Amino acid sequence: MEPYAVIETGGKQYRVQKGDTLDIEKVGAEAGAKITVDTVLAVSDGTTLRGSARRVSPEPRWTST
Repeated sequence: MEPYAVIETGGKQYRVQKGDTLDIEKVGAEAGAKITVDTVLAVSDGTTLRGSARRVSPEPRWTST
């Protein structure tokens, strides 16, 4: 299984992995802009899943590419 993360933005949760493109709502950015998501709910390295009720830790950030 490929590594992935579960993020929360715009009031919704998304399962994302490298190369994904999302169509999200309620973000103060222009269409096509790169954003950084601070709420990372779970992270999988492809083998194990690490998660929390709110955040994995204060540091994880998911920046679009």
